[in-house]
Amino acid sequence: TGVDLVHMPSSTLDEFIPRIGREVTVLKMDVEKHELFVLKGANDFLRRLRPQFVYIEIWPHETWEGLYALFLQYGYRQFNEDRNSGILYPLAYHAFKAKAATVPKGTNLDLWFVR
Repeated sequence: TGVDLVHMPSSTLDEFIPRIGREVTVLKMDVEKHELFVLKGANDFLRRLRPQFVYIEIWPHETWEGLYALFLQYGYRQFNEDRNSGILYPLAYHAFKAKAATVPKGTNLDLWFVR
């Protein structure tokens, strides 16, 4: 058929993180519109191991409301980074909703969730 099939092992963050045997303080995710799916396999990690920072690329027209609710449930606050200064500033739900509405469809935003 001209298609090669490659089997790749996979696991959830809840399965993987305990195996590395280290404290995780920062989680960076860039999984192209699958953020919520990945994080649903990280409930124990977010609840018990509690990384302090999560840096995530989101697609505001597709995933942001579910992500916002999930991080809020685990005690995280949402921040945006000023790209010129690198300073993080708090981003309330209504402010993010307004910001997300101005992002062209098919464009992503980088956000920080901080505990």
